[in-house]
Amino acid sequence: MRKIVIGWVEASIFFQWKDKGKICAVAQIIYNDDGAAFIGHLFTKKEYRNKGYAASILYAITKGLLEAGHKVCGLVSDSTNPASNKVFIKVGYIQIGEHIAVTKEKWRNDK
Repeated sequence: MRKIVIGWVEASIFFQWKDKGKICAVAQIIYNDDGAAFIGHLFTKKEYRNKGYAASILYAITKGLLEAGHKVCGLVSDSTNPASNKVFIKVGYIQIGEHIAVTKEKWRNDK
């Protein structure tokens, strides 16, 4: 897993938010085949929750993506987790619906 995460950091798709040298929150950018950007894997360590770290990293990444030319920035969210969804709304995201998706690897073409 360490090698995978280091690869994400080197590819500029995995970010960390630090306070006083300690990692408080992390997030990953996911690009789909048409180049759309989504934020996923947003995580704040338990002892750092409710201190604004998730909102800060989410805001910074979203701002960077929009300034880089992305017209839309989405995110992957657990709709049953009101705490994380509150952070998304605080930063400026709006719920536009629920989506169901499949990856190429999981697609079953045996209809």
